Amino acid sequence: MNSAMETKENELKLYYNSAKKRDRETLGYAESLDVRLNDRDLSKNNLTPRQFAELAESLGTEVRGLVDENADMFLNELKDKKFSEEEWLKLLSNNPDLVKTPVALIGKKVYYVDSPFNLIPEDLDIEGVKSEKGEKSESGE
Repeated sequence: MNSAMETKENELKLYYNSAKKRDRETLGYAESLDVRLNDRDLSKNNLTPRQFAELAESLGTEVRGLVDENADMFLNELKDKKFSEEEWLKLLSNNPDLVKTPVALIGKKVYYVDSPFNLIPEDLDIEGVKSEKGEKSESGE
């Protein structure tokens, strides 16, 4: 059985929210890569509480770490409140705008994408998905 946090060879799994401009830009960049793209727009098809728990575990964070602290709902309603892990899971699965996105999964690596241009980390070496930042002459090769 494939877990939500596994990818196949040469596959990029991207969780994003099309309501967020940076997420749409990241998706556009991902579509330009020579890789099998498996994308999921959380604004249209959110994760279940169990999938959020798996995502948090894969990211090495508590469920609370999946919350976008810049989201309007967080700032206006939740900022100073305390919730259990189960309550956070329910809030995330019912409110996709609360989820910190985009999140990329490549191989066993799971990480937040802070910029579309940092979608593929420098240290990632997967056939067809390689980051080569800078010119060869700049890197001393």
